[in-house]
Amino acid sequence: MSIATIKDGIILGKAKVTVDIVDRGNKEIRPETPMNPSELAYHNTGNEGKGANAELHNRYIHNMADKSPLETSHVSWHFTVDAYRIFQHLPINECAFHTGDGFNTKSGNRNAIGIEICMHKDATPAEYTQAEENAIALGVHLMQLTGIKIEKVKPHQAYSGKFCPAVILKRDGGFTKFQGRIKSAFTKASKVTPVSSVVKSYLSEGDNGNGVKELQTLLSKVGYDIKIDGDFGEGTLNDVRDFQKKSGLTIDGFVGKETMTKLKEKVTETTKPVPVVTPKPKPITPKPVAKPVTVAPKPVAKPVVLYGKLTVLVEKLNVRKEANLTAPISKTVSKGESYKVYSQKNGLYCIGTDSYCTSNSKYVKFVKNPDFGKVEEAKTAVVLADTLFTYTKADWDARGVTVKKGESFTVIKELVVSGAKMYQLKSGAFITANPKLVKAK
Repeated sequence: MSIATIKDGIILGKAKVTVDIVDRGNKEIRPETPMNPSELAYHNTGNEGKGANAELHNRYIHNMADKSPLETSHVSWHFTVDAYRIFQHLPINECAFHTGDGFNTKSGNRNAIGIEICMHKDATPAEYTQAEENAIALGVHLMQLTGIKIEKVKPHQAYSGKFCPAVILKRDGGFTKFQGRIKSAFTKASKVTPVSSVVKSYLSEGDNGNGVKELQTLLSKVGYDIKIDGDFGEGTLNDVRDFQKKSGLTIDGFVGKETMTKLKEKVTETTKPVPVVTPKPKPITPKPVAKPVTVAPKPVAKPVVLYGKLTVLVEKLNVRKEANLTAPISKTVSKGESYKVYSQKNGLYCIGTDSYCTSNSKYVKFVKNPDFGKVEEAKTAVVLADTLFTYTKADWDARGVTVKKGESFTVIKELVVSGAKMYQLKSGAFITANPKLVKAK
């Protein structure tokens, strides 16, 4: 079983776990390369700054993930730990850049789960000790979930030679003593819960099998357009979170007893037979003939710039009355039919008044109107950074001349290039649309 995340909200050591996975897009932070983890790599953050706790490092890695790859470097890891909190930033079945030994198939970056222990100076000695204990508890939990052996628990130093985790290596003269603490904690935990008996009591992203098929079948019965393939991928995760939100449950993407019970209750409500009531016939009274009335036509809205066009790829596709997949079905469309798309809302395409359908590329083929998104009224982009590259074309590698803080340019179009926004300028050049670097007005 490929496990992507640990359980959000559990307590390891004395720390509460928060699963907060960074968005896809910046490959220098989240490369999305699959990994079957076989090692644990321990680090100290190297950040002694005041307030540099686990939450701050979580904000930092999210900020980096939101930037263009040109503005970041290959630095990422899976977990950050302090005395009170544990944050998971990346799925444990995906690689990260934390061991500094390259990216070949035998490297730590391709095989090890990275755990960073905070070392900020405003933490008391007792708080730092607790952070280590929490990191040990996290390591034991990951060993139980993945089957990683104690001899595969290593310091960052073992991969690239860097003196890290610095606090541990300097204090203990090496990593052996800390590894022994992990081994002792793992042995104690295994006496209570043997590794062979560690079974997840919930379903989550990365799982597969009959349990996932049952979940997908239930989601389908309550109105979700979902492929029943037994693979808990991103589509299933989004549907689960949507259902949890609509049902007033914790929106964590984990399917435990509470979510499954609510799903089954919803299926039962949906499939209850509706009693048929035959109305009594009413006496027919002839109505007087009304004089013809001339009704003024309603004003027709001005045409809008179309978002694009879609073609149905499946035999039958449900169209909803509102922009969510649990809304009542307004009609069904057939394979090969084409429709104008006016906008996209909540991940669904609007193909007419009160008509929304899925945007899943397995069900529809969408072609975006190249004119959609053009800036109708020219706006100005003002440079906020001291110096900033322009680009000769819509390509982050096509660097042109640099511009300086305070210079302004007329924007004629906003684009999305490799997941990041870019402005096309009236001059023919291009510039980043990152609001931290330029201000549009």
